[in-house]
Formats: sequence, C-alpha cells, structure tokens
Amino acid sequence: NKALGFDRVYAQASTGKDDVARFYDSGGDDQLKASPNSTSLAGNGFYNQANGFNRTYAYSSGGDDVADLFDSMKNDEFVASADHGYLRGAGFFNKAIGFAQVHAHASEGKDDVARLHDSKTNDVFEGGPDSSSLRGTGFSNRATGFDRVYGYSSGGEDTAQLSGSTSSDRFYSWVGKSVLRGDGYYTDVRGFKEVQTDLVSGRDDVAYLYDSDMTDTYVGLGSRGIWQAGGFTSLINRLDRVRAFSQGGGADIAVLHASSTADFENDGSQAVLKDSQTRHEMNRFEQVSLDGLVDDAYLATLDHLFEFLP
Repeated sequence: NKALGFDRVYAQASTGKDDVARFYDSGGDDQLKASPNSTSLAGNGFYNQANGFNRTYAYSSGGDDVADLFDSMKNDEFVASADHGYLRGAGFFNKAIGFAQVHAHASEGKDDVARLHDSKTNDVFEGGPDSSSLRGTGFSNRATGFDRVYGYSSGGEDTAQLSGSTSSDRFYSWVGKSVLRGDGYYTDVRGFKEVQTDLVSGRDDVAYLYDSDMTDTYVGLGSRGIWQAGGFTSLINRLDRVRAFSQGGGADIAVLHASSTADFENDGSQAVLKDSQTRHEMNRFEQVSLDGLVDDAYLATLDHLFEFLP
C-alpha cells in the first residue's frame, strides 16, 4: 500500500512479531518522536505516524533535525554515536540516523543505561546527576534520567566534564577511566585524556585516585586537586577529601600547598594535609612536598586550568 500527497499518514501494526517502519525527512527541520508503541516524524506540511511496530528507523538527510526517544516501563538501553542513536527495550527498537540532535528520555525503568560514543574529531562529554551529553562537530546526543551513563572516547583531545550533586558523591579515577556516582546516578567515562570534575559542594564528597605504573603527580591546594597519571589528567574542584594511592610501581610525587591553619602529618607510608574543610591523603608516595601559601601567578595558572567551572 502506498499513500502519496497526504498531509497526515498513520500506519498501524497489530499482529506481526517483527513489523518495521521507516521514516524519511524533508528538506527542512523535522522532529522525530519515538516511544515503545508509537513513532512519528513531523515537519513543514507533513506528519507521519506508525503505531505498534516492533522496529522503527528514521533517516535525516540534513538540516537541524531533532529526535526524541522515550523509554518503556522496563529497563532500556540507549546507544548513540556521531551519526546515529537508538533506544531499545523489551519488544521495541527505535533508531534515528543522521539527526543533528538525538535526545533519549528515561523515566520508568530501575536500571536504564545510556552509552555515548565519540566521533573521530575532538568532542566534549558533559555528565551530571540528571542528564549527560556528548557533542562534537555536527552532532549532539543527550541522555536524561538514566540510572547509568557511560561515555567513550576512542582518541583525539576529547574532554569529559562531570558535575556532582548536592549530597555525598564519590569520584574514582584510574588510568583511562573515571567514575562519578551519588544518590540515584552513576557516570562512567573511559578513554578521555582530560576529566574535569566539579563536586558541587556536597556533603563529604570524596575523590579516590589510583596511579599508573609510571611516575605520576598530584598537586593539592585547598578544595582543588590535579592528578596526572599515565598520560591522563583529572582536575577536581570543590572536594572535601581526597585519597590518592601509589601502588602501580612508579615513583609518584605529591605537592601539597598548605594554608596557615592546616596540619600536616607524614609517617613515611601516609602523608595527610588537613584543615577544617579539606583533607588530602597520600598513600605510599615516593615523595611528598609541603609548600606554603602560593603567589598570585600560581593562582592565576590554577584558575586557567579550572576555567571550565561555571
């Protein structure tokens, strides 16, 4: 069956086990909305809708087309890359191909998972308790409301920017992998050369840092920390406590900048710098240096490194 010239077209599937619907865009800016039971594509002068299909595919050939994908009441998975994104779950599969923006919305499941993949150019991942996105040249993919979000960098100078909640959060940094988790959310980024984390002044936010088999360096100043390990860099802001572990084999170095009210203890295996608000704990570092207050030039350098902050 074929319908030509109609302003609105509706298709209904009710009996098949693998019914498939395909949507094609116009030359303008179009809007795709896909849920487990119904998918529509609309633009200037047309509206197409498919109900009850097991699989839907929508194709964008250009323009600023936007796709919104909605989850089911069960656990679903969203997967997106530079040229496509799909949301799948029990009994449905909806895929948007070539859209400039793909937004996936999770509200029902208890373990909805999003996986965001980079492009071949330099991209930016932004992750927070409620929403995460990965964007680059010509594309932007966003996941909202997902219980777990994973961001993947395959190379280039990709950057990840993570934001915590106002409750107690935990940040973990390994070589090539960082995790920020808190009440109701889990964000995992892998392969990013630089990870910028703002812990948002929660209650007892803690950063756990793990070294490589090379010589790694930690610099601590008040509520800020810089961790360089195995060619990867983590910039951490508004931390309450940091625990760094030297156990991979390199001659790791820590430089701690003390305020006039800070206490410093070093028993050879553990060095701790603490004041009324922060605690920097270095475990089994080869060298720990304690410096006093820094000058304006050094502070300006730090401010430049942390310029990603709002």
